[in-house]
Amino acid sequence: MNKLLLISISLILIFNFSCTNSASSVKSNINAIVIDAEKNYKNYSEDIWQKKDKEIEELTNKFNENRSKYTPEQIEDINKLIGRYSLIKVKKAGNDILEGVKTAGQMLEGAIEALTDTTK
Repeated sequence: MNKLLLISISLILIFNFSCTNSASSVKSNINAIVIDAEKNYKNYSEDIWQKKDKEIEELTNKFNENRSKYTPEQIEDINKLIGRYSLIKVKKAGNDILEGVKTAGQMLEGAIEALTDTTK
């Protein structure tokens, strides 16, 4: 009987540790992506964004598939990280729009100068 109890307890501990480890791994991987993106997003090429988006998507899917195995704190932390990543994407898009507006303004300025130049 003691042997069966010991085996049962061992299996429960192993299962519990593997679920916790998996949750920590997902959180840790998302955190690493978010920290890197926060530091380097201005220099990311389109290829890097696609790679990061795919990694986030895969980790989010893994998270959602195993959500019942996470603690409420882990769920909250992972959701916050995903939110931070989304904000970085919005910042990048905003910067791209501002750069486009600046470029368009410069082009318009050149066109106006050409139209008003009476020496040509």
